[in-house]
Amino acid sequence: QRQMCIRDSHPSAPDLLDWLFEKTKGNPLYIEELLKLLVMSGKVRKGGTHWVLDKSALDMQWDSLEETIMSRLQNLDGSARTVVTEAAVIGPAFDVELLKEVAKMNRGETLDVIDKAIKWKVVENVSPLDDEEIRFASRRLQEITYDSADEEFRRDIHKEIATVEEKRHAEDID
Repeated sequence: QRQMCIRDSHPSAPDLLDWLFEKTKGNPLYIEELLKLLVMSGKVRKGGTHWVLDKSALDMQWDSLEETIMSRLQNLDGSARTVVTEAAVIGPAFDVELLKEVAKMNRGETLDVIDKAIKWKVVENVSPLDDEEIRFASRRLQEITYDSADEEFRRDIHKEIATVEEKRHAEDID
């Protein structure tokens, strides 16, 4: 059988739960990130009244929270990954305007990248009525994304953030 059901009353549920615990050691964030990746990659799908896991997922080599998050980020295209990494350098929460300036993109391009990142549950709107402030889905996701960038890239982005902020607040400086 190539599938397992995620439901306590289903006979294969204990196998799946054992696998999840073995992989994650019970870490709630790791469980959440792994399940997000499985659902979004089609390895877990809704099957009537329960969720079904494709057994090929059991062979996947996500041996850490970091690897799981990096696998999710790999689903973004190269330019979107770069912009998300720039956002991680800005911080756990950022405004669209600052990201637009740092990434040197127009507003539409910036919003397109943010939409892709929202689709992959990397970031989320702070307020659904206002797409001006965005935050990473978790602080740890932001940290892992930040740490994945090399030091020179981070330094360049920090300089760009300082330049943009200085221009944005030039009239406030005495």
